[in-house]
Amino acid sequence: MAVAKEEKRTILEKFGDIDRRIIYAMVFLMIVPPLLFPLNLPIGISPETSAIFKFINNLPKGSIVVLSLDFGSKIGENYPQARTVFAHALRAGMKVILMGMWSYGATVSANFLVEETKAYAQARGIGEITSAMATYGVNYVNLGIILQGDNGVMQLAQVGFYPQMFSKDNYGNKLEDLPFNKAGKPITQFKAEDVDLLVCYAAGTPGIEAYRTYWWATGKCLNLAVGAVGVSVAGYYPLMNAGILIGIIPSTKGAMEYDQLTGMIGASGLSLSTMDAQSLEHVYVIVLLVIGNIGTFAISRSRRRGT
Repeated sequence: MAVAKEEKRTILEKFGDIDRRIIYAMVFLMIVPPLLFPLNLPIGISPETSAIFKFINNLPKGSIVVLSLDFGSKIGENYPQARTVFAHALRAGMKVILMGMWSYGATVSANFLVEETKAYAQARGIGEITSAMATYGVNYVNLGIILQGDNGVMQLAQVGFYPQMFSKDNYGNKLEDLPFNKAGKPITQFKAEDVDLLVCYAAGTPGIEAYRTYWWATGKCLNLAVGAVGVSVAGYYPLMNAGILIGIIPSTKGAMEYDQLTGMIGASGLSLSTMDAQSLEHVYVIVLLVIGNIGTFAISRSRRRGT
């Protein structure tokens, strides 16, 4: 019985059928070495990230910045975005309110954010942040979850930060016992109009749309920004172009960009090595796309010749 000879394939045709184990091995080699030996590759600063940084820098000291932590675990894209803006706002002399519509993000992740920012500032000797965080309730408050999600955001716009909305903060303190104020006006009398900037770290729904509907559209607070997960970034550009958002922090890259803008590398909790690994991985994906398409073209051409 005659054995059919194996058809010889060109190198280009082999490109279209690379063993997936080789692909995964190369991904490993692209990610791990930069984490161990950082390359410190340059990161371009996007204008949408820079817009938020500049806006905060131009606010008068003592202005109110609200960070709405509308995400879950700290292991994600939104948490490092919130950390770096929190650190910058305190260093710039702003007064910061932490809260959120997502239970875990507004409670557990918020507590981590406060403690890790404090530890970062002390380790780096950043006196402005350490001083701002020395006494809780003066320059920042951690209010916890906004009850009823979207409806709670609507009530904040219509009625304000009344004690029934936040009967206690994230540490069990009554709002009326906190010294937090704006030009002598206590937080229990705050309304959305007293907020100079709201940054929503949106992992999904409810998120920025609640603030756009009940705060921006009603004219209560016209300065909104968003920290976006990677898959949602493109959807926010029309809102920025329309003047609804003053800026966007895109994914973890945006957090690293913000670190560079503030000159506080590591304020987000990320290191430059994570961006090195991500950059190399993106280059690798592009190379695979090119190789795969070349291989597919070569195979298709070979089949047409054989017919």
